Amino acid sequence: MEYGCQKNFTILLTDGAPIEDVGANSKITSLPGFGSLVGNTCDGSGDGMCLDDMAHYMYEADLAPS
Repeated sequence: MEYGCQKNFTILLTDGAPIEDVGANSKITSLPGFGSLVGNTCDGSGDGMCLDDMAHYMYEADLAPS
């Protein structure tokens, strides 16, 4: 990125079934501000229960201090 106002996008390609994807759950919930933006725990179901919360966090969180 060159400019703060520049648009950027994250594209996630998946088969729609997040199975056996629990290795990052504790890392996701420990992201800065995760609890205040999303909640203290992942509220999804199944093995990929943090995937929707991670998308919510990425939408809400701003890493720029200003």
